[in-house]
Amino acid sequence: MIPTAALTAYQFLLKYPKRKLSKGQSVFINGASGGVGTFAVQIARQIVGESGKVVGCCSAKNADLVRRLGADEVVDYKSVNLVEHLTQNYSNDRFDMILDAHGNWDLYHASPHFMKKDGDFSAVAFEEPSKGGRSALSGFSCLLSALFLPTWLGGTPRRLTMSVTKVVPEDLHAIGGMIERKEMVPILDSVWKFNDEDIKRAYEKIISGHAAGKVVISIRE
Repeated sequence: MIPTAALTAYQFLLKYPKRKLSKGQSVFINGASGGVGTFAVQIARQIVGESGKVVGCCSAKNADLVRRLGADEVVDYKSVNLVEHLTQNYSNDRFDMILDAHGNWDLYHASPHFMKKDGDFSAVAFEEPSKGGRSALSGFSCLLSALFLPTWLGGTPRRLTMSVTKVVPEDLHAIGGMIERKEMVPILDSVWKFNDEDIKRAYEKIISGHAAGKVVISIRE
């Protein structure tokens, strides 16, 4: 349960962005209570230190968990319009980086209002058409415009970082060291048995988007 989610968080914070997250900076993590998000909050806390700021977004029921993992502030996406909230509260103190582990194109397109000009928007996940109110074609159009549309034609003037998680021994070693030093702990949402019914329920839990941490299927008792 650790390697893929932790590697994704680590690489999208420290390896792929042009401007790597560093001490004293601020980062916003969308989907902070999910599998990747819970690792991202902890890794970001270690990187930016006490002089930096980590802001997470999740539902109110998972807010305490995200704070315990290291977030200074938590935004409940169910009680506010996320884009409006960030614009109103962070336009004068903009983020150095945004890591989107949930998938929200509106967040990227509005990011100039609350992310610095040289900041990176690290897109870990893509918005599902049914959840974003867009068709699959519209979602693909959003992706193409984000990647290729120049600002003078209406493109978003912020750098979009996209890649795939890679198995890199030195990154795994760094993550292992953080876990050994208790700087990071894996968060388990639930454990399911290896049978048809439990696998179905585990899958439903994952696609619901409401898992707090990782959903695990136990192969052996």
